[in-house]
Amino acid sequence: MRDLAFQNPLLDFEELLFVKRHTPQFGHQCSHHVGSAQRRGGDLCVLKGLSPDGEVRSLIDDQLASGALGRPDLSFDATKIVFPYAAPRATSTPYPIGKPGQVGGDCVDYQLYQINADGTGLHQLTDGPGENTEPCYLPNGRICFTSSRCNRLVQCGDWAIVFSMFTMNGDGSDVLAITEAKEGEWFPSVLDDGRIIYMRWEYVLKAFNNIQYLWTVNPDGTAAKLAYGDHYSFSPGPRSFIEARQIPGTSKVITTGAAHHNCGVGPICIVDLDKNRGEPSGLVRVTPEVRYPETPEPESAEHTAGWYNAPYPLSENFYLACYSFEGAHNAAAGYGIYLLDVHGNKELIYRDSELSCYSPIPLKQRKSPSQLGKQIASNQPDAKTGTALMLDVYRGLPGVERGTVKYLRVLETIPKLAHSNPQRLDMGVGSGWDPRAILGTVPVEQDGSAHFELPSGKSLFLQALDENYMNIRGMRSFMNLQPNERISCVGCHESYGSAPPNRSAIAFVNRPSKISPPPWGAIPVSFPKLVQPVLNRHCVSCHDGSKGAKKSFDLTSNHLVVAKGANNEHPGDPWPFRTFEVTASFMHLLKHVDYARLGGYEGENVPLRQYAIGSHRSALLKLLDAGHHQVKLSANERRAVAAWIDCNAPYLGGWDEYFVSKE
Repeated sequence: MRDLAFQNPLLDFEELLFVKRHTPQFGHQCSHHVGSAQRRGGDLCVLKGLSPDGEVRSLIDDQLASGALGRPDLSFDATKIVFPYAAPRATSTPYPIGKPGQVGGDCVDYQLYQINADGTGLHQLTDGPGENTEPCYLPNGRICFTSSRCNRLVQCGDWAIVFSMFTMNGDGSDVLAITEAKEGEWFPSVLDDGRIIYMRWEYVLKAFNNIQYLWTVNPDGTAAKLAYGDHYSFSPGPRSFIEARQIPGTSKVITTGAAHHNCGVGPICIVDLDKNRGEPSGLVRVTPEVRYPETPEPESAEHTAGWYNAPYPLSENFYLACYSFEGAHNAAAGYGIYLLDVHGNKELIYRDSELSCYSPIPLKQRKSPSQLGKQIASNQPDAKTGTALMLDVYRGLPGVERGTVKYLRVLETIPKLAHSNPQRLDMGVGSGWDPRAILGTVPVEQDGSAHFELPSGKSLFLQALDENYMNIRGMRSFMNLQPNERISCVGCHESYGSAPPNRSAIAFVNRPSKISPPPWGAIPVSFPKLVQPVLNRHCVSCHDGSKGAKKSFDLTSNHLVVAKGANNEHPGDPWPFRTFEVTASFMHLLKHVDYARLGGYEGENVPLRQYAIGSHRSALLKLLDAGHHQVKLSANERRAVAAWIDCNAPYLGGWDEYFVSKE
């Protein structure tokens, strides 16, 4: 059987590029991308002869000190290799996982190096800032890679750094940002059509659930869009799709169905990008004996089926991958290289006795993908905006009568730039970790179309509003635009693959609308700034917190209470935990607001339908509209209260007062 397997004509190569390494030891997505979390001792190797007794030669030899290596890539002509290398730290210290602001580890940050396939010509491409890793060659000669040079921190635990995607020339010059990551973007590779596929992690009105999907983007940073894994649409499924590579000549990619809290391993999956991105029909687990880690799937006390990572497709039926038969996902020397097929057959190619093997790549020429030309007009080099065209907002809003949607609200979800105490800071009570700013609104035409400007370089999302500026349905993901970029969509949560309406959009014949800021200004939404002033003008004369059945319902800002239910504490905080306190008025009103409770692995698990939550369903606005004790809010006051609810009822608008240091 083994002899027959290795007679496969797809094995038309004699040499295999791979990495020797200690398997990352920390069970967290945010650590196995970081050079400082790796153990020293590794190599970039070539196996000659696809067998356990094949000849293994080092490409680095003694050209670099014994540090750690990450995922490499091979140029299309098979002459060059780019790889991340983390040099050994002068004094090895424990890696400070979970401890923000602290530096340590066995190695230092990953930096990118390039070497010829024969082991000559080694040179360094990056020298900071931050970690630079996971490179892939682009058809135009540039190199895409992930980097922490964006200087952002992960919101659910700011000990972790955010990786965003960049490109550079083949010599390391002209580094350009092509995405604006909020939490992390990893494992880029090139599709046949020239787009880059990668994994994106984000929080926009989301809890811990399946929030790490496959995205694509053009090499110039345009057209970033979801490819597969629409938020919470299906279960079971992996927490994270990582290391995706396209299966040659198909619409499918092979990927690892990993967890967030492990070292980047799980079952091998095949995803068809032509299938509905939000349904399980596009997903096949080709190693079904391996469960999706960190999911509700039944877990035995001991995991006996092993673990996979780093799949490399040879065809739709055959692939290379690394496999460990150990129960522990992070067995330091557990992973060897195997030839597998989708029917469950598996043959060992090579296994090292002291280190794990990682990222096998056939050392041969391959067809270069299509080279996408520049997608952005360059006649306005200093532009700071792009434009968006929505053809029909009612596509995807069944049951909403035409003419109901009057505006689109443009919101920004704000990245975290400094450490806070607590390092995981809920903006309210299950409101979510991301602050949200309302930049303003743009008009929607009678036919449901809208044509409007959007700022570039920001993480934006939209809500469809009625005439009273109340949310009907909104996005739970964010989009980025490059300067001068033009984007379009068919509708609001329309079905995947929907064709545009067969008519001209009214909005398209007009110049794009500029965003009209709200009356209170384009600032982050918070209870003290938006809602408390309304209470002070209309409510506190009765509800002042004094004795009495009505007055004891305290709506003043005079009394602080602990925000019970806030998802704040994080193991490993290096400083005394600061209690999260809010006004009693906030806690009292929160009982009468309908919003998405987000915390831990709980939260809304499926896309929310129109009118599912928010101002339309909240008792607070219904009470005020009914003329509660002759209270009459102005239009702007009512709009402010509704906006606060529709931004998921946050107390804070940012981390400012909880920052440990701005440095």
